[in-house]
Amino acid sequence: MSKSPKQVDPNNYNAFIETLELVNLRLVDAAVQANIPKPSGELEAKLSDEYSFVLVEEGFEAYASYKLFFYRESQLFARLEATFGLMYASQATSEEIEQNFELFKQASLPLNAWPFAREFFHNMLGRMGWPPFTLPLLKVLPPTPPEKKKRTTQRKKTKIQ
Repeated sequence: MSKSPKQVDPNNYNAFIETLELVNLRLVDAAVQANIPKPSGELEAKLSDEYSFVLVEEGFEAYASYKLFFYRESQLFARLEATFGLMYASQATSEEIEQNFELFKQASLPLNAWPFAREFFHNMLGRMGWPPFTLPLLKVLPPTPPEKKKRTTQRKKTKIQ
C-alpha cells in the first residue's frame, strides 16, 4: 500500500518560494558518447529528466539530471547526459523544504535548470562535430496529481544536415 503525499497548501508554497535564493549552479556530472562523426538524414531525439535534492546547512542543493539520446530505429547515434547542482539558500526549515520539494521540482526547478541544460547540449553537439540542434522550449504545466506525476519523455525528430 503506497502512502499518498500530502497536498501542498498554495499559500505555504508561495511563502516557501519567497525564502529561496539561487546562490550557485555547478556541473556535477556529464557524459558524452558520439558513435559516428556526423550523422545524415533524420534522427529521433529522446530527452528525459529527473530531479532530487539534499539538505545543506544554508538550504538545499537540488539536482537536475538530463539525458538526451539521438537514434534511428534501434540504432543509437549519440548519448549526452548532464547533472547540474543548483544551490538554494533558504530560511525554510528542513521539514518545509521536504514538504514543498515535490511541487518545486515540477514547477520552479525545471525552469531554473533548463537554460543551462540547453546550453550544455548545444555546445557538446558542436564539440562532437554535429550541426546545432535547438532543444524545445520548456513548458511547465500545472502539477499533476501524485498518481500521474511521472514526466513523459519528450521526442522530436530532426533532420541533421
